[in-house]
Amino acid sequence: MVFHWWNLRPSTICVFFTDSNGTVAFHEPGLMDRQIFFHVNSHGYEYPKDGFGYRGVRLKTTRGSEAVLKIKRLNIAERLYRVTGAGIYRDSRLLGRSSPLKQPLLNGLVFGSDSVVTAVYQRKLHWFWGDTNRPSYPLGNFHVPFATSLLPNFGGLDPELGVNLTYAVGKNGFAKEAAKMAGKGPTWIDGLVVLPGENRRSRLLAQYVKIKAPPDGLRAWSGAVRR
Repeated sequence: MVFHWWNLRPSTICVFFTDSNGTVAFHEPGLMDRQIFFHVNSHGYEYPKDGFGYRGVRLKTTRGSEAVLKIKRLNIAERLYRVTGAGIYRDSRLLGRSSPLKQPLLNGLVFGSDSVVTAVYQRKLHWFWGDTNRPSYPLGNFHVPFATSLLPNFGGLDPELGVNLTYAVGKNGFAKEAAKMAGKGPTWIDGLVVLPGENRRSRLLAQYVKIKAPPDGLRAWSGAVRR
């Protein structure tokens, strides 16, 4: 059974989150071929209340059926899709539906990342993240994973559709460290900037800090070694 849009929660402990196509593939043993009430919610969006104040809908969970649930956007900005993490188009893949990404399920073995900084450098958008999780262990990359994406005018996806990230990865396939600096603790960067350099070659620089003080400073990007 297929649903479209955001967070669905039956009157049990189960919670189902839509993928970036707004789709949930529902197949829950014990809850099929029944009338099920689904609570519907999403941050910045709203589903209408019923007479008892519940925001949700009752549906018959029949194999092969489909329901489209329309919710009202309260945010000024419209949520489009997830850029990082696992299962961005998980439910679409289960349903045999297409997705715009080259890596729609698990790119660079990245489960999720902290805040991101970006800059356009050498006709590509360069992405650098904070602490990043991986499948094999709770501790992942704490020294700035990195990826690039093509700009729309140079072969990249329309931003309305998504972003194809090309991660720099290690031998194990996990997003590798792009800014491991001397000192103890994780490395965080910000203030990403492109400045003119010698021989008319621009340089990509960032401010960095080691979370266990005191080291901090400036870091210059090397495209040759991707660090």
